[in-house]
Parts: sequence; structure tokens; C-alpha cells
Amino acid sequence: MSGMKSNLLSLGQLLEKGFVMKIEDNVLKVYASKKRLVLKAHLSKNRTFKVRIDVMEHECLATVVRKSE
Repeated sequence: MSGMKSNLLSLGQLLEKGFVMKIEDNVLKVYASKKRLVLKAHLSKNRTFKVRIDVMEHECLATVVRKSE
């Protein structure tokens, strides 16, 4: 995704995956399970909802628990 200028997000695909969308007062809100807000975007002049998503580097950490006898 590095260097990507723009991409389209399919609201239909989000609906299929169980997300809920609400558009009110020119603002799109996308909710995940338990009504957790995951995206909020205002309607732009060209009638699209522009969202900026910053990609973060992820680091996986693991722990091991051993029972002592």
C-alpha cells in the first residue's frame, strides 16, 4: 500500500461483512459490531466521502505461561 494515492471503498462489501452505515447531515458513519464507530467522513464537493487512513507498522508480541510444579 505504500505510495498509494487513492482507493475506493465498497459500502456494499462492508454491508456484506456486517458493518452498518448511516448518512445524516452530509456525514457518513460506519459502525462495526456493538455499534462501535470505525469510520466518519464528510461529503466533499465532488459528492464523495473522502477518508484518510494512515497505515501503521504492526509488531506481534507473544507470551508463554508455564505452570510451576
